[in-house]
Amino acid sequence: MVREKRLYANANTLKLAQLLESGSSVAVIDVRSAGEWGGGHIEGALHIPVDELERRLSEVPRDGTPLYLICASGGRSAAAADLLGQRGYLHVHNVEGGMQAWRGAAVQG
Repeated sequence: MVREKRLYANANTLKLAQLLESGSSVAVIDVRSAGEWGGGHIEGALHIPVDELERRLSEVPRDGTPLYLICASGGRSAAAADLLGQRGYLHVHNVEGGMQAWRGAAVQG
């Protein structure tokens, strides 16, 4: 059985929060729908719905900045992270648990 190599890494919301708080140079890309985005999002995130990502690749930084993709729970962002990896983007991360985990961490922390 041949296993395909995953072209992205998983990251948890704590890691992303630490990076953002420290001022690290990262790009957060929210791949949820416009309605979901309107219900709240991470400050400074770039909004590119997953179904628009392929045609909006020119908006995604290609300068080596670590990319953190987020959706509601992690499924769409994993698909988006895989797409970016296939297109040659480096330092691509899927935020596990998505905005559900992000909001949960904010409530607890």
